[in-house]
Amino acid sequence: MTKKPQLENENHLSTSFDEYGQQRAVFDSTGAIADSDNLAYRITGSWEDSETFRDNSDIDRRFLSSSLSWFGDEGEYINVNYEYSKEKRSFDRGLITVPLANGKRKIADVSSDTSYDAGFSFNEVESNLVEIDTVFPIKQSGWNIESKLFYNSEKADDTHVEVGEVATDGTITRGVQGNIDRELNTFFARLQARGEFDLFLPMKLVTGVEYHEQDEEWINFAGSTQTGGTVTNPNSYNLINDSATASRNHRDVNMKSYGPFAQLDMQAADNVTITLGFREEFYSADFERRVLSSGVVTTADTPRDSKFTKSAGIVWNIIPEVSLYTSYADTFMAQNVYTGQQQQTALPPQEGRQYEAGVKWSTFDDRLLLTMAYFDIKQDNVYESVNGEAELTGGIDTNGIEFSVAGSPVSGWNIRASLGLLDAEIVSEDADTDGNRPTNVPEHTANLWTSYEFQGVDNPLSGFGIGSGITHVGNRYGDSEHSFELGDYTLVDAGIWYYFPTIGSSTLRVDLGVKNITDEEYYTASGGAYRISVGAPRTVFAGLRLDF
Repeated sequence: MTKKPQLENENHLSTSFDEYGQQRAVFDSTGAIADSDNLAYRITGSWEDSETFRDNSDIDRRFLSSSLSWFGDEGEYINVNYEYSKEKRSFDRGLITVPLANGKRKIADVSSDTSYDAGFSFNEVESNLVEIDTVFPIKQSGWNIESKLFYNSEKADDTHVEVGEVATDGTITRGVQGNIDRELNTFFARLQARGEFDLFLPMKLVTGVEYHEQDEEWINFAGSTQTGGTVTNPNSYNLINDSATASRNHRDVNMKSYGPFAQLDMQAADNVTITLGFREEFYSADFERRVLSSGVVTTADTPRDSKFTKSAGIVWNIIPEVSLYTSYADTFMAQNVYTGQQQQTALPPQEGRQYEAGVKWSTFDDRLLLTMAYFDIKQDNVYESVNGEAELTGGIDTNGIEFSVAGSPVSGWNIRASLGLLDAEIVSEDADTDGNRPTNVPEHTANLWTSYEFQGVDNPLSGFGIGSGITHVGNRYGDSEHSFELGDYTLVDAGIWYYFPTIGSSTLRVDLGVKNITDEEYYTASGGAYRISVGAPRTVFAGLRLDF
């Protein structure tokens, strides 16, 4: 979330780096303008010139955000934010799988830094974002009129290599692909009223209308297939950058959605709150592709349609420390016309419903929060991107339980822990996938992080802290057909830090840590048989932070 200006002065500088070449610096400054009680600014920026453990993995990133806020004497609020970012990095699809004799596949047994891309691959993105938020009270009514305007203009170019086939002898076939002169413009607007009133019961209401439009156009190219190199030694063949002579086509995708919404909170009793909500969303999308060499035009569209969705929930504070809640919500997401290299697909909206029930318990004088929740979700028209092409998975039914604990039971000790148990399956007319667990979804996840910082001005270790954590993710499948697995993994991280004695109003913190202490080999996600994201090996990192 964008950091907002505040009237109290705060400034900080920080830097971080690791053994693989990460170099990153961040600054943040906020405060009142000329000691004003109404005007505040915030300027945040970052710089990065890094490498990672992966081959050909350069990252060059710049970011600047500037905000100005006005706080009126009667609750008025205006915030204007402008952000600029520019990033150029290597294009990395990760590892690939190889075919087995039984029709299954397995992830290639190669080093985690192996890259199937080329030195000329890159992805460059530049964006300009403007955001305006306002709040204006209606005098003596208890109501506010609130608005948000958001506009982002993004320009990008990329050239990359896609693996298209792996032969049984390990020979790979690849091709150079990319996009040039890509422009993505996003506009969002919201106007709403917020207020309180009594109608048999005390009520709070938020109601308004939203509009969202996204337009993207670019020139796409795909070069000739090139066969050479092997799974274990892809660099034994020099890929030719034939992007200048590749076939090109111009693509344009536009999507619009808009509609009214409302949410009503009713205080049924001192310890019972009922929430009701609705939304009517109108949507449409269209796509055009023009082959530049021939002028042939292909179109696709999602005709204008609408969907009414609703939600409801109840929170019951049994005692001040314990709350029970339950909720229901329709889920809906209009989907754009998806454009892969081989096809253009007008996807139907993703629809479904969600039930949830849980309990929250605050103990140790609100220093520790424990939660437990059960949920049941059904979704239709779910799609996944498989090696860059859109595929409708079908429906997905999911239910599970989540446990979490967070807080500081005693001064200086922090703890965060969670456990998730998930039962998910695909509902499809395709016998090869019906009943299968969805791609990238584990049966269980768990994590624990705990830290302690020594307290007390008389304690010689005051300001010194130590923390450690463990994360476990269960086995996942790499595709809907369950042709290969990603496996499970457990990561152990640890770190220490020290706050130097305060000098005036300045505080300096030094951090040192190790991620993935056991050097676990693991895969974080699959985007298809030729797009396996690789987890980072053991990494030593350090950082400095100065607050003043």
